[in-house]
Amino acid sequence: MLKSQQEKNNLSSTQLNTVIEELKRLINFLVTDSRKEHVFGVMKFSDRLAQRLSLNIEKRQKLFVAALAHDLFRDIEVHKMIQMAKAYGLDISSTENKRPILLHSKIAAEFLRIRFKIDDEEILEAIRYHTSGHKCMGLLSKIIFVSDSLEETRVYEGVEKLRKMIFENFEKGFFEVLKNKLNYVVKNNLILLEDSVELWNELILKGVK
Repeated sequence: MLKSQQEKNNLSSTQLNTVIEELKRLINFLVTDSRKEHVFGVMKFSDRLAQRLSLNIEKRQKLFVAALAHDLFRDIEVHKMIQMAKAYGLDISSTENKRPILLHSKIAAEFLRIRFKIDDEEILEAIRYHTSGHKCMGLLSKIIFVSDSLEETRVYEGVEKLRKMIFENFEKGFFEVLKNKLNYVVKNNLILLEDSVELWNELILKGVK
């Protein structure tokens, strides 16, 4: 995790449920119908993984929040993303300035922190790094990261193999999902995000295969 356990807020089940219900309402206003399927797919897939990994109800609720919020601003116009990022005082890299769509995860995390007074880094980190990953990401972040790629509406070559692998060996499956994402980026001449590269290098240095 990026911050210590002591720095996290202890959110009650009631608080988390309130946030979950409010996010569901916001999704109806901000997210396209096709993306709604993806968002709820991430929520369902992450909960299946959470149960497979024997996570408690609090962790599962945190995953619900992260899943519902991760693409909350993915469909807004890019100039509005820049406006929101500036209003929130977020640092905008040169890459993000040229590709504002990359800001949607940071904006969502900051929105959650301000709107719902959530300072829980497990939740915020999972939202912030669901696209790029991060070399210090914790378990909940990893679950959202892989669920974003493996939920049931995703269709691409090898996805079923990856889905099976993630339930059999989570860490190996996580590594393979990251590898698949990086291969896709390189093959299609897309931007290779710095956090993704650092995560890959960290795993290789640790000897993950």
